[in-house]
Formats: sequence, structure tokens, C-alpha cells
Amino acid sequence: MRKTTILLTVLLTIFVFSSQAQRFGVKGGLNITNLKVENEDFNAKAGVHIGPVAEFHFGDIFGLETGMLLTNKGGKEDISDIKVNITYLEFPVHFRAGYDFGPQRVYGIFGPYFGFALGGKYKDGDTSEKIDFGGDGEPKRFDAGLSIGACTAISFFEIGFTYNHGLVNFGDWHDMKNRAFYISVAYKFGKNPFK
Repeated sequence: MRKTTILLTVLLTIFVFSSQAQRFGVKGGLNITNLKVENEDFNAKAGVHIGPVAEFHFGDIFGLETGMLLTNKGGKEDISDIKVNITYLEFPVHFRAGYDFGPQRVYGIFGPYFGFALGGKYKDGDTSEKIDFGGDGEPKRFDAGLSIGACTAISFFEIGFTYNHGLVNFGDWHDMKNRAFYISVAYKFGKNPFK
């Protein structure tokens, strides 16, 4: 019940916030993620992300994009055959600076993101178990970090690349932080304010 209340509150907030946006749409794509566990990097694993986004503009150059993305994160350790898969509801708050080059607009992206783990699995060899977030020796649900990247927009379409650097230690008895590269495609509705 508590999870449902939190999710409904977040959805309502995003809906109200997006109603004030100049443009809105949907974004999705591929994730390449890994985990920083104490002083050791896990190997990268593939995942996906998808969700609604909203875009705001402040003059001819600067803007902000936010949204609500369902995204897969985690990593794997091939030698020990360990795999960690976590599904997050992620809220990016990306400040953007853009400039026109002919028919396309190129943006630089920087800003924080915040994530809430919805579920996850831990696999060790042939043994697989559900992650009990907040339990003894289990990861915490909250994640946050900084994003940096770039994208290009032509008409209603955008193609972008973003790196997410997790700053929150969400582990319990291990220091664990997320790392993720996102390759995204977005389709946005509404009039382009720069054309």
C-alpha cells in the first residue's frame, strides 16, 4: 500500500508539472550499466529505459528537461558468476544549453537524477533470489547522482547520450554506487519554441 501511495503521488506531481511544459513526449533506449562496489568495478550489463519527459525553456539558449523513467541498472562479476539487476523509477532534472546548426539543435546536458528502486534480483551461479531492500545486508532503495551528456534534435525527434554517475552509497555492508551510460531516442509533442 505504501509503495502504491508513493507512486501515485509521484505520477500526479509529474502530470501537474508537465502540464506547464512547452513540450512533452516519451523517451526510451539502451542502458549500459555497472556497479562500483568498494574499490572494484563490476562488468557492464545491458538494460533499457523508457518513460514520459517534459521540456521547459528559459530564453533562446537554456532549458530544462525532466521526466519519469523506468530503468534497469546493476552489474555482473564474471569470475564469480554474480549478477545484480535492479529496476528503478528514475527522475532526471537535466539543465540544457542549446544552439542551432542548420535544421538541427545541439544540446549540452548537465544535472542531477533521483531514483527509487522498485525491485531487484541477485544471482550467484545457479542461485537467484529477490533483493529485500532495506533488509539486513541488502541495498537501500534510494539512489541519486549527476548526469552529463549531449543530444541533437531535429523537429520532433531527439537522439542523445548521457552518463549517470551515482553519488549515493545504496549498499549496506558494501559501498555500492551505480554507473550508467544511456543512449536515448525521444519523440516530443508541441511547438518547437526555437523555430
